[in-house]
Amino acid sequence: MRIYGYTLGCRLNASETDAMVECACRDLGMTRTFDSDEADIVLINTCAVTGRSQARSRKAVRRLSGTPGSPLVLCTGCASQLFPEEFTGAGADEVIPLAERSYLSLLLSERLGLDYRGPDPRHSLDGESPPGLFPLDPAIETGRTRAFLKVQEGCDRSCSYCIVPLARGPGRSQPLELVLEQTRRLVSAGFGEIVITGVDIASYDGGTDGRKARLPDLVSGMLAVENPHGFRHRVRLSSIEPMLMDRPFLEELATRGGNRLCRHFHLPLQSGSSRVLENMGRGYDLDFVVSLVESIRALFPGVAIGADIMAGYPGETEQDFEATLQMLRLLQPAYLHVFPFSPRPGTRAATMRRIRPEIVAGRSARVRSLGLELRKRFRESQLGTVCSVVVEGRAYGDESGWPVGMTDNYIPVMVQKPCSEGEFLDIELTPANVCWALR
Repeated sequence: MRIYGYTLGCRLNASETDAMVECACRDLGMTRTFDSDEADIVLINTCAVTGRSQARSRKAVRRLSGTPGSPLVLCTGCASQLFPEEFTGAGADEVIPLAERSYLSLLLSERLGLDYRGPDPRHSLDGESPPGLFPLDPAIETGRTRAFLKVQEGCDRSCSYCIVPLARGPGRSQPLELVLEQTRRLVSAGFGEIVITGVDIASYDGGTDGRKARLPDLVSGMLAVENPHGFRHRVRLSSIEPMLMDRPFLEELATRGGNRLCRHFHLPLQSGSSRVLENMGRGYDLDFVVSLVESIRALFPGVAIGADIMAGYPGETEQDFEATLQMLRLLQPAYLHVFPFSPRPGTRAATMRRIRPEIVAGRSARVRSLGLELRKRFRESQLGTVCSVVVEGRAYGDESGWPVGMTDNYIPVMVQKPCSEGEFLDIELTPANVCWALR
């Protein structure tokens, strides 16, 4: 039987989709297909972070449930966790709760009458310590450029606009030893870059037996894993909340990560207005953001700092919005992800009076335009520098183009010589080899 996985939303979702599909292939002898028309089973991982992403998730269910051959359509993820009736109504045969993702293979074996060949998902890798977070086994059949390794789940914060804690629950961390075992598997499989992912990775605390293990300890441990392939793997952080990132925390990351922790921080800053940040419940103000960025730049020269920005939060005045633009011009981030405010059911912001849609759209467009300027400016600032590049499995322009490599500070470049996916190269950035049109 063939299984097709479709992901909406974040990289955390993508890593979980890959893990579920690989478990089904391993435990039930299935084959992964990347063509939904060939699939016997369609697994859709939904997203609820905005109203638009939730609507796109429903649309995907309606579209894929109409695939020729009438495949079995399964849904999981944040949106189907919170609104299961929407997805069964759109055509899903079954909604898999987030807490039951580890049992996907068992559920399929019972429903389809297949022999189950996998391990007992109720136990950890060593069979003795308490179970860790899903997934216990990292996905290794997704290429050899980079792997996404989930180390944390849920969130203890109460930001006024965010629905994710309602779907994923309180914050909890993968045990350190389990993460290191997962790292060994990925490194042995040939991955050159491992991306640490989770809902709130800055809050990681995966110590066991009374021992503390914070994110810097995790980075250090992952980099210390022996690599049998003759190269030194590197680690990249996915989106990381600013609240816990004081100067000592950053200094420890810089010391323990050395030149193998990618110079790349993606910060969900959301706004440059201290008034709006306070209303959001973010726990920091503009002065904290400026100090944080200055510290990151001092400790990680040449760093790429990306930012999430929300436009049109309820009550955001023109003065508040101008404060955000001023912050961005001052801080000069390497790129922006811009989100128009979207009211999410059950959140405090959903009850607030909204700004007119045309104003929100206009502000979003202005921030996106500035983001394009900032991205070009950052890449220009790095011309002439020599960066560590890992070769990806894609080409620039078309299939006959040069392979693309990603620098540790998140600049895509053409690798203009023979190379293979996952290979590490030191490349000088020039106007001719930077992929200016790629994000």
